[in-house]
This record gives sequence, C-alpha cells and structure tokens, in this order.
Amino acid sequence: NTSSFQRCNSVNFLPDLHTKNKYLSFEELGRVLAVLSEHYPDHIHTKRAFPVKVFKTGSPNLIVTEPSDVLGTVLSLYMQDSTLPLPTMEEVLICSKYTTDEDVTLLWRRAVCDPNFTRIFCLVHAERLSYHVSDKVLQSLKKITQGQSEYRLVIVCSSEDEQRSHILSKLHAFRRQFTMQSVFKCAEYLRHHFTSATDETARMQACASAIDVEKANVRIVTSQRSGMGKSLFIKRMAQALQCTDQHQPHLVSIPIHGPLVTADTVMELLKLHLCVQFSIFHFDIASDVVWQVDTILFSLLILKSLTDSHGQLWRCHNSNILAVEVTIPSHKDDSKQVTPMKCTLQFLDMLPSFKCVGPQESALAPITDLKKVSVDEKKFAGKTYSMVYQYLSQNSSGCVASTNKSL
Repeated sequence: NTSSFQRCNSVNFLPDLHTKNKYLSFEELGRVLAVLSEHYPDHIHTKRAFPVKVFKTGSPNLIVTEPSDVLGTVLSLYMQDSTLPLPTMEEVLICSKYTTDEDVTLLWRRAVCDPNFTRIFCLVHAERLSYHVSDKVLQSLKKITQGQSEYRLVIVCSSEDEQRSHILSKLHAFRRQFTMQSVFKCAEYLRHHFTSATDETARMQACASAIDVEKANVRIVTSQRSGMGKSLFIKRMAQALQCTDQHQPHLVSIPIHGPLVTADTVMELLKLHLCVQFSIFHFDIASDVVWQVDTILFSLLILKSLTDSHGQLWRCHNSNILAVEVTIPSHKDDSKQVTPMKCTLQFLDMLPSFKCVGPQESALAPITDLKKVSVDEKKFAGKTYSMVYQYLSQNSSGCVASTNKSL
C-alpha cells in the first residue's frame, strides 16, 4: 500500500524513479519485498503445529475424505493451535477445472521456500484437476521437492472421484489417515477468529462488525423460503452502521445467481469494490445455486480473498463485515445436487448465522432462540401493517371496521 511504499522510500530502499529508471530491477524489487515482509510478519512467520504422528515433513501428505468433509478437514489442519490466524490464500489453494499447473507449482514453491518451515501448505480438491494439469504438477512436485526434507505439504481430496483421479492414483503411497474435527468444534474455532479479528481491528480503527450482535465480521442469514426478511435484516444492519457517523459506510450488494457460478463471475462484481472499507458486503445467493458456492464461500469468508482465472485478486479489508443471504429449501430432490448441497450446508453450519422465520412460526412457538429472527418491529409498527392488523382485530371481535375507509 501507499504508506508502506513511502516508508520503504524514506529509508532509501527504492531508487529515485524520476531521475533514474522508470522501472524497478529484480534486485530492487526483492529489497522492497524484504522490507515489506519485515513490517507485516504475522502470516509469514506463523508457527503452526504440524501433527507429526499423522503427517511427514519433507513429503506430500494425501488425505481422501467424504465430499462434505473436505472443507472441514482443511480447517481441522489449522485448528491445532486456535491462537494462530486463520489460513490464508498463500497457504491454501482450492482447485477447480480452471486451475492451471502454474497455480499449483507456485504452491509447491511456497512450501519449499517457506522461511523456517513453520506454515502448512494445503492443496484442496486436487481430484478436480484435469489429467494434463495433474501430470505436469506431479512432475514439478518431484523436481521442486528433490533434496528438501522440511517442507509441510498436505493434499486434501474428495473420495467422490477417487477412482478416476490421476493425481490420487499417483500419490496413493503418501496417503494418511486424518480425522476431521466435529462441526461444533469447527464452528467454535471460526467464531473465535471472526470475533477476535474484530477486537484487534477495533483497537486501531473503526470496524463495521461492531454492529453485529456477536461482533463477528461474518454473518450468515438464512430461511427456508423467500420473503422471510433476510434482505431486510441486512438492510437494518446497514442502517445501524450509518448511525455510527464515523465514516461513510457502504452496503455493497453482490448478487450470486446461475446458471453457473464461478470465481470469475463473482470477481466481475467484486473488482468494482477493491478499496471499500468500513462497509457491509451483502452476498445474495440464489437458492438454485447454493450447491455451487461452498468453495467460493470458503475463499471469501475464511481466506478473506478471491482470485479468478485471470489472476485478479480481491481481498477483504478487516474493517468490513461479510453478510451472506441464502435460502435453504427444506427438501432437495435433485439427485445431481444432493452431494454438493450437503457440502455447502455443512460448511454453513460452521458459520455464525441467524435464521429468519415467518409470523406463523413466531406465533405458534414463541422464539427463545437468539439465533432466530422474527417479524421486523419497525415494519410491523408501520402504517401498512398496523391498518391491516387493526382491521382484522376488529373483524375477529365482531366489530365493524369502519374507521379505516381506505380498506
């Protein structure tokens, strides 16, 4: 960022670009990056615990698990010490059919060149790589890791396409048995980090998540059908944020709908808001694409970043809050979507969430669960609803509702 650039320039780490060259040499660029790494050492020098009883350093470690447990398994790798930060995009690469061999090779290099070998590097859904890409990354893995004995590398795959995956068959000798933590423990781990990150940021600057009930910088808002007030709930969050009068907050709406949802389609909307701070990012997910968004949500909410196939990068600022609106139908009959839907739903269960319920459910069973949202009080007290309520009350009691001529 600008302040870091100025700080480097003030200590003569950058040349005078006006009198010398227009561009930096590789040597000068390296010196700049070295200075920046000293000012931002948190993730680079994170000392993560590596379960040596299960995994082996200096060797790839393959985990094959149920499709719905893949993301939970990745989280479990980094839960050995809950005081350490959440995994970052530098440590975790989630594969898709668009992932290139260069993307994976860069992960291999980061693992081998990690300072002091204190981080864990994870390749997720490697079974989704094409045969051609799989073959090339296996060759690069052998070449890059030759003679290296301290790197920490884990490859997490789904068992769904195990028999057809080239990379799984080649790495079968490196397969390890690793048990995912429970969904409850994963949820506690994430809630701790979503709230502690807010506390840390609040010491230095205003944070949008201060308006959240749990002070979390991630909030999921669900319902079983549309029209239950999810968008209104997030709108109320934005109004509460505006009442702070500390900044000029924004409500950034990112609609996610079909027929196909990829990192590229989401990035097309996010790249318009690269420098937004102290705001609410509202991801409105259509019910027919819920089964497609598990890995995209993991990137956005856990890794706090998203990269598309063109190399464009979006990072979430610590002062923002990410709110996800999603309708979860009570029945899912499409057999093609059962497994992917289960993956998304299990991941959503790990995140701080509120469920919007209708007036009928609220009336029949008074809500005691703080994670359920009932009728909006401001809407209910408004003229539109109060007139109807008054008319129905008078009608049910046998009175003539003649006071409201407009009805």
